[in-house]
Amino acid sequence: MAFKMPSEIQTGDEIWNISAGYVNIKILKLLVEVDDLETIAQYGTKIIDEVVDENLKAERRVEALHRLKDKLIQLVGNVSFEVKKKEDKDALNQLREDLIFLEPLLKGAYNRNQNHVTHVETLKINEEYFMICLRELQRIKEAMNEPINNANIIFRTSGEVELDDIINDIVASG
Repeated sequence: MAFKMPSEIQTGDEIWNISAGYVNIKILKLLVEVDDLETIAQYGTKIIDEVVDENLKAERRVEALHRLKDKLIQLVGNVSFEVKKKEDKDALNQLREDLIFLEPLLKGAYNRNQNHVTHVETLKINEEYFMICLRELQRIKEAMNEPINNANIIFRTSGEVELDDIINDIVASG
């Protein structure tokens, strides 16, 4: 879905509604990035036949794990003002707390070692613990869908499909 700038910005008594742009950039883009980071955390790359040395692969996986946590926190912040139901607000707040709690625990998923002679640094992932952390982040990501959807950010509740809007979005995105 492409971000569209209004052809004219009206001032004065008129309100400029940027909600579609906000949703595209601040929410939908983050959701795609979160999926990409999840894949990189699992495999070290998004591209299935990309050849990456083991140390770089480990570095990418660890970086993706930390970024995944950060992007999920950012996502909660970007959607929380739009969530109206108390139980959904409470659920998002709990998910944010879970992410903050996980923050220091992620460092236990790997060890950095430096060879004192060659000064080469290596990264060793504790696969079992790493996967526990990743699965918890995936659980949190999954749990965010319901409050986000209940706020009508993902799907409209009207059930109306605006065919012209869909065609224009497809044409605009190439």
